[in-house]
Amino acid sequence: MQELMNYRDRKEEIRKRLRETAENFVYIGYQLKQVRESCEYEQDGYSDILEFAQKEYGLQKDDTYRFIRINDKYSIDGDSPELAERFKGLAQTKLSEMLNLPDEDVDLITPETTREDIRELKRFNNQPLEDVPEKEGSDIQNIILEFFRPAAGRPAKDLHELLLDLLAIVTGERTDPVLTQEEQIQECINPKGNAVFRAGRYMVFLYDAPHGMKYKVFRDNENHSISYMTFAKTAHLIFTSRNQDNELDPWENVYGPELEPDIIPEPVEQQDKQEIKKEPYKEAPKEPEKKSNVDNLDDQENREKKEESYPHKNTENSKKAPAQQEVNKKQDSPFLIGGSEPGEIPKKEYIKESDQTESIRQLDMEDYPETLPEGYIKCHDGSEVQETESRKAWLDLQNITINLYEQICNQAEPNIETCYKLKAGAETMKGILEEMIRFKEQEAAG
Repeated sequence: MQELMNYRDRKEEIRKRLRETAENFVYIGYQLKQVRESCEYEQDGYSDILEFAQKEYGLQKDDTYRFIRINDKYSIDGDSPELAERFKGLAQTKLSEMLNLPDEDVDLITPETTREDIRELKRFNNQPLEDVPEKEGSDIQNIILEFFRPAAGRPAKDLHELLLDLLAIVTGERTDPVLTQEEQIQECINPKGNAVFRAGRYMVFLYDAPHGMKYKVFRDNENHSISYMTFAKTAHLIFTSRNQDNELDPWENVYGPELEPDIIPEPVEQQDKQEIKKEPYKEAPKEPEKKSNVDNLDDQENREKKEESYPHKNTENSKKAPAQQEVNKKQDSPFLIGGSEPGEIPKKEYIKESDQTESIRQLDMEDYPETLPEGYIKCHDGSEVQETESRKAWLDLQNITINLYEQICNQAEPNIETCYKLKAGAETMKGILEEMIRFKEQEAAG
């Protein structure tokens, strides 16, 4: 039927479709291609397709080429008046944004993907290489650790609660009479059914439960799929089987205790600009002073002032999770597109007036291991002792255990039971090694 359409009919059909829905852009591109290939524009004295489109429809050069390219990329077999099934529902603005994307990236886009998500994907692809952190560990582990890491627009309290909710679903503590476990997980971490998350060298597209997630690695032409169940099970392994401290919950074990906004002290550099308010000194009730005791009172007052000037140990937030030391690594700030603004939480060291001396004292040599003699370690009390054979053996065992644990996490369906057995076995081996070393040391001493 399309071959029987004459030149006049074709012109009117293009004019009509220009006033209709975005999906007609594929049809318009197809008809422009027919006019171009048949040179029918010469019937009206036009020199080429560009002059034809400009004089007949007011289309600029870029617009004409865009229509043709849209047909080439999104029509059935690249040369049809009909939009391919997989692109139906996409607005013309999204189709235009997608024109410069490689085919692998086009596969990430759905009708629910926003135009801003597509632009963010372009920014991700075009970011400078020097801004992309080097890969350390498995992709899935890195994505999960960044997903729950606090950042601008992603407060620690919300992410803390989100992780605990997710773990409750994985362990079966939280169930739903209607939703499957995988649907519960999707509702937990992606309630809208469509989201995009970007962090460092990764960009993750989250869909509904049946379609799961897809992630793209910077400068990797292949997209990777992951189910919500795999994401949740791997998160369970990461946050419950590594660097455990009984006083901290799984989220705190990795990122450290939350710092409530209302207890964040004022920056030191700003304190100079404002008057520092101090609590008035209150003395305990005492008997009226006698003239003969003035010297004794002066001595007591001097002692009290001396005690006040000595820094007291601040135990608040004394525990630091291992992952807190990762903050200094070069990482882009992670964020979810839509509802969150990209950026990075400013991290400054705040020092209360009463804690300045103590903060300086806490810069121990353990932060600079290169200054210690080989085979020595720094103790918490400040002393330097030779590292024991037991400790060296335990550290070697820990490294082996962590490597095995990461291999388990990288599996398509991580086995939680296997990881627990691995952890229990490592603790048993630690006890055996310590007992053996203790026996040898006793033999040597006797």
